[in-house]
Amino acid sequence: MGQRNLDRYGMHEWRRKAETIGDMFREGWDVVSWCDACHLEMAVDLAAMIKVKGPGLSLWNRKPPCRRLRCEGRAHFKARIPGLYQYRELVAPWPDDVPPRPTQGELAARRKAARD
Repeated sequence: MGQRNLDRYGMHEWRRKAETIGDMFREGWDVVSWCDACHLEMAVDLAAMIKVKGPGLSLWNRKPPCRRLRCEGRAHFKARIPGLYQYRELVAPWPDDVPPRPTQGELAARRKAARD
């Protein structure tokens, strides 16, 4: 990433730099979630998420249910990347040259096959 104007990079380029929460934590990204229905905005504690979910979790293109009680909305993740002054939504296509990650069902099937 050799440009001086970091705001000119597309989100697909930033995704290559920090795909997982471990990468985001290491690079110093500031991540928040924002609900599209009730507009609840919450800070995401990447260190706590790493302890609970592991450093390989990706927040890109995720829209979990809102954490506010009785809210039917979906949360969107936004990040403020070091060197930028605004938050950008973590939405970008999967990189073409990176093989897709296995789904939870595929991982469970692999674990079951390994036990048998």
